[in-house]
Amino acid sequence: MFRDPVEWTWATKAVPHHAPRHLDLPWKEFVTKEWTMERLWKDEAWKEEQIRQNNTERICQENFHYHEVVSCLTRPYPEGYWGNHRKHRFSQHQPFYEMRVNDPEGRPYANILEMRADKIRNFMETSTYHKVDGFWHYRYEYLLQTGTDELVSKIEKATGIKRNKEKCKVYEPQNRRKRKIDAEFINYMIDHVDWNAEALIGYDIPDYVNPQMTAE
Repeated sequence: MFRDPVEWTWATKAVPHHAPRHLDLPWKEFVTKEWTMERLWKDEAWKEEQIRQNNTERICQENFHYHEVVSCLTRPYPEGYWGNHRKHRFSQHQPFYEMRVNDPEGRPYANILEMRADKIRNFMETSTYHKVDGFWHYRYEYLLQTGTDELVSKIEKATGIKRNKEKCKVYEPQNRRKRKIDAEFINYMIDHVDWNAEALIGYDIPDYVNPQMTAE
């Protein structure tokens, strides 16, 4: 599932889950700051211990290789770093910055927009993977407008399994709360988003700039 790039980036700036170096930044710094953080010593110590045990494969959280993610450990901060004296927000105590796709050097993305474009292309390639028999992608805005009945029905048909009505709820169309987006931010996004990547999932360059444009 994907979300409009302008609205998604603005929302991510407000709640940058698992991205502690991007918390509470002005929007211009947020969209231009390198998408990474420094590795903490517990990461390095964990890597060295795995090497001593001849384990150099997928040793990190979510089954990633060491060079593919920062942090490797789910909780890399030292004991006592977080507490009543220092509260964490938006899962900043569990950093998760993915590095460039298929880059053995483990280089970070220059910014969040570069990361998004690469992830879109990577996700769209999954339709060609071995043993993938079906692939659909949806836009978040479409599901808000139409509800989830169509999606759930397609899954039922593809799998031959009916949903559990108590555990899998079908949602009606929704009208979510809106928040205003800075007009200068919209202009910046129009100029800097990779619209070739966005076209793969059905998003086009906005043909207007409205100071009152809102996002969820």
